[in-house]
Amino acid sequence: MNAFLGLPEFIFDLAGKFSAAFLLFTATLLFLPAQIIDDHVLQSVRNLYKTELWVGLLFSASLFLSYIGKTTSAIVIQKINACINDRNLKKKRKNNLQRVIDRLKSLDQRELLWIKYCLYKNQQTISCAYTDRTANSLENKGILSQGSGSVLSLPYTVKDEVWAYLKNHQSEYLPEKNQKQQKEFAEELRNFEKSFRLV
Repeated sequence: MNAFLGLPEFIFDLAGKFSAAFLLFTATLLFLPAQIIDDHVLQSVRNLYKTELWVGLLFSASLFLSYIGKTTSAIVIQKINACINDRNLKKKRKNNLQRVIDRLKSLDQRELLWIKYCLYKNQQTISCAYTDRTANSLENKGILSQGSGSVLSLPYTVKDEVWAYLKNHQSEYLPEKNQKQQKEFAEELRNFEKSFRLV
């Protein structure tokens, strides 16, 4: 039920759309200069029903303005709500990412190797058995998301927002271009690969 004259919503919308045409019609009859109107019938209508035309003009104008106001306010409210929801969503994502970043600072050695391996290989997804503790731990920490597959080979993917953060901070995880460090790091990765079957 619409607040305006207690009209049902669909009737109010229909009346609002037709009020524009009636408003234009009554305004034309009332304000069009007499010398432009050649039709005697139109002149007679204006002279005989001038009061009624004014009432129709005012009523149709009020109905049309009410309809425009309602439609405009609905659009504005929708836009405001969309902006609020978008802002809340961004804030929620930012807070979630911050929690994940904090968890990245407290990874155990094998979890850290998983991250280093992905960055070194530029590989966002690793497949392993469903029972792999490291994969499950990283998933529980919000770093990985599990894909579909067999229990012996499930894809675990670093979440996009986490991956973007890691790529921007990969120098904190990968060794400098020092021959000794590179050799030790390569050995670490080989042992990591041997610890489970990578598909």
